[in-house]
Amino acid sequence: MTTRKLRTLLGAVTALVALGLALVTTVPAAQAAPGPLKDLNLPGVCNAASFAMAEAIDAKLKADGKADRMIRVDEPKKGETGYNDAAVAYAMVELAKLLKKDVGALTPKDLTDNAKAVADAIDAALKWRKDKGDTILHTADLTGNEVFLWCLKKGNGHGGPDLALLYVPKGKAAKDGVWIAGCVLAGGLNRYLVSYDDRTFDFAKFVWYNEGPNPDKEKEVIRYTYEYDVAKNVLTITKEVGPYKDGKFTPHTTEVEKKPGPPPAEFKDLKLNGTQISLLDGGCGCPARSVALAAADPVAPWQLNLVNPVLTGSGTETDPYLGVSVRIVPEQLFQMELPPDTRFAGPGADPRWQVVIVQDDLIGLRYHGYEPLELAVGAVVPAIAWIVPAPPPSPSVPPSAVPTPTDVPATPSPFPSPTGTPVEPSPFPSAPWSPAPPLPSVPVSAPAVPSATAALR
Repeated sequence: MTTRKLRTLLGAVTALVALGLALVTTVPAAQAAPGPLKDLNLPGVCNAASFAMAEAIDAKLKADGKADRMIRVDEPKKGETGYNDAAVAYAMVELAKLLKKDVGALTPKDLTDNAKAVADAIDAALKWRKDKGDTILHTADLTGNEVFLWCLKKGNGHGGPDLALLYVPKGKAAKDGVWIAGCVLAGGLNRYLVSYDDRTFDFAKFVWYNEGPNPDKEKEVIRYTYEYDVAKNVLTITKEVGPYKDGKFTPHTTEVEKKPGPPPAEFKDLKLNGTQISLLDGGCGCPARSVALAAADPVAPWQLNLVNPVLTGSGTETDPYLGVSVRIVPEQLFQMELPPDTRFAGPGADPRWQVVIVQDDLIGLRYHGYEPLELAVGAVVPAIAWIVPAPPPSPSVPPSAVPTPTDVPATPSPFPSPTGTPVEPSPFPSAPWSPAPPLPSVPVSAPAVPSATAALR
């Protein structure tokens, strides 16, 4: 086991010990249980424009005499064609920057009309790919079970392009994997989460939200929720239909799979109560982003806020904010990554939020509200904690030192100075381009709340 993996595992075990009291009261000692959900950080872009970008990258690779390609025929299974390399998403983001457009708004025509910008974006993506080494969109648990994020071309009995999540058990090949979720709605918005077993740190559960406009009624959306229980090997799909009101999804119709069972080996066989749901032309309207994130307040940068980021839209009546509303239940536990170059300074002013763990640039936060909190699209929950600029690294501390979580003091730390430098969220950070590491950093925490940036997937 590498030093990095050992350090991550020890840090996770120590964090689990810090939460021991709360866990022991709810989980029998002899049984494992799914840990709280956290974001599955796999940056993917999948639509007509991204497929055009993948083709352009392949043309560049061919011209340079390279044998590898983005688009693979008969992969991951015979009859499918797709790609699962994050270099495509990287190139799309670079092109969006150059054209000053939202990445989800790019079209194939943008690539046709801007050859120089496309070439520059591809050069940047291939350089990043070379420096990074492994850019395949996948992650594994401690046992070696893996998930892969693919962008599947239309065909083989399903619509497309479709963003799709393939689960491959340890010792199996991709052709033996099963499809546990996907974006099957045109212009779909996606958010996806993973839970790790609180004892083995292996995958326990996956949850994927896919929302898209209802083609049968204006100003309504369809939401598919996929829930895959790994231990039971059961996939449950739920379909909800309804409008958004004040940024909150308010479905008037709900259909749940009556006989949930094992996920299908073929993507075309994703069905809800016997009806295929992968026939529509999918394609994500923009990259998937975090369910919620932590951000320094733009006015009071020493204050940490919880926000539900807008995925697309300008906020006007004709172009409203769009995203996925979030429901936070009482006693839910979050793992939160602090904004870059900041550290925890003390509990916030809102008594509903309790900080229970502090570990370097991570905090564990529990919601103590009496009722569920409906976090609307674009909503901001202020003052969940206080932060300060991080001190410069000490040269005397070896890089292999094992991080040790510390208990939060019973009394708040002194109010931090307002002279701290604001940490502005960046829409396209460098961090999310790293595929999720093979080991969960703190598997016992709940819906991952990444840094002050929206994580592209």
